[in-house]
Amino acid sequence: SLELKSLSEDFFQSKSTDDTEMQVEEEPPVDPQILKDLIRTQVAAETKKLSNEVNRLKTALARHQAKNGPRDPSGASKKLGKQAAGPSNATADAKKKKERQKSKKKSQQSSNKNPSNSKRN
Repeated sequence: SLELKSLSEDFFQSKSTDDTEMQVEEEPPVDPQILKDLIRTQVAAETKKLSNEVNRLKTALARHQAKNGPRDPSGASKKLGKQAAGPSNATADAKKKKERQKSKKKSQQSSNKNPSNSKRN
């Protein structure tokens, strides 16, 4: 209990805040030119790192393009030829096939409902 009371007085009383404020105020101000030079140095270092990374990626991309050839801007493979421009025939054929299967099921269901129609032969 006494320890908590001591901690409360140390951390939550304004005395510690006042002490910290005094320490900060005692520090001499930084010369604006020194601060600007420090910022400039740090920015130049980071910019150099990023420039090196960009150049490395450009070189890797150039090597990749030289190896694989340039890409078609449409994103489609050149091997597909004219099919790349529109929907593939396989997709259209699959849709037609589904429609035929649906109509076939409907006709089978309707003939199952009317057994007299299917036994006339």
